Parts: sequence; C-alpha cells; structure tokens
Amino acid sequence: MSDPENTKEAGRPSPGAGEKGGHGRPDKGTFRVVDRRHHASPDGQSPGEHSRAAERESEQAPSTGSPEAHAADEILQLRARVDELARAYARALEDQKECRLRLTRENQRVLAIEKAEVARALIETVDDLDRSLQATDASPLTTGVRVIRDSIVKRLETMGVERMSLAGQPFDPNLSEAVGLVEVADPSLYGGVVEELAAGYRIGDRVVRPAKVRVGRAPPAAA
Repeated sequence: MSDPENTKEAGRPSPGAGEKGGHGRPDKGTFRVVDRRHHASPDGQSPGEHSRAAERESEQAPSTGSPEAHAADEILQLRARVDELARAYARALEDQKECRLRLTRENQRVLAIEKAEVARALIETVDDLDRSLQATDASPLTTGVRVIRDSIVKRLETMGVERMSLAGQPFDPNLSEAVGLVEVADPSLYGGVVEELAAGYRIGDRVVRPAKVRVGRAPPAAA
C-alpha cells in the first residue's frame, strides 16, 4: 500500500507544469489525485453515515423550542387552569347551597316566631271570651259569644296550636308555671298538677304559652 502523503505529493503539479508557453493555461495532461477513503468507526459506520443518523435523530426528536413542545406546555397550563376553575366552581356551588339552607332555616325561625305571636294573641282572646261566658247566663248574646270563641279555637287548630292537658301529671317547669301549692292526701299527687288556672298551648315542641297551675304537696305532719 502506498503512503497517502506520497500519493498527495505525487498528485501535485510541479511548478510551471500545467502552463503552456507562459500564458497561464493548464496543460491537458495534468491530473490531481484526491484521497476519498473513509476511515471506519468502531461500530462499522463511516463518518458520513454517523452524520446522517444524527440529522435524522435531530429531526425526529422535537427540541425544547419547537412548536410541538410549546403546544404541549400550553395544553398542560390550560388543563391546570381548567382544574382550578372547576374546583372554584364546585366551592361556589357548595357555598350557594349552604347559604340557601341558612336562609331557609332563618325564614322558618322567623315564621315560627311570628306564628307564635299571632297564636298568643288569639289565645288571650279565647281566655277573655271564656271568662265572659262564665259570667253570663244563657241568652242569645251568650250563644253569639260562644260561636265566636269556637271559631277562634278552630283557627288556632288550623295553625297547629294544641292545647295542653296537664292535670294529674307531674309538674314540668318547661310546660307550666306554678302559681300555688295545694295540700293533698293522695301521695300520687305530691308534686303533680292539681288544678289548671290557665290552659297552656304549644305548636309542635314549641310552647306558645305555659299553663298556670297549682301543684299538690303533702300535708304537714301532725304535731
């Protein structure tokens, strides 16, 4: 095998060669030898094949600044924004639901208070009519008063007002108000309601007006 350096030197024209008659024109018999041999890489590929493979990889793998990577980043940002808005919307719906429940409870409480006030006023009217009926005899006027009284009682019933019957039951300070004590011989009536001076009323579990009662007690021991 010939030396590449010697081959290159052999291929160089000598000074003055290629010129004809000093006019600068190349001689037709002149030729140049170019070394085009490829030195194989360890993997068996030539440098040209390595460069072409690197170009294909660079074309297939999107770079950081490529449109595909930029679009992927924008999609991730939009998804995160959508998730954030969805959570905020869910919280707003929950707050709206809680607000409606609070308003409903408040409205029910206010209506219950107003209903109790109206019922209390009607109950006082029924008490006045009852006293009038006890003080009058049988007459057309008495009959008219009784009709009015009964109509008010029916109106109270339609409002859900219930008259409590406490006679003979143990005294409960949540339902009635003790205005006096009465000595009784029956031990079963000790601490119980003996007499109702004014009836008590309630709407459901809410006491509109407590009853006024007398409570029985044991007689004093004989000296």
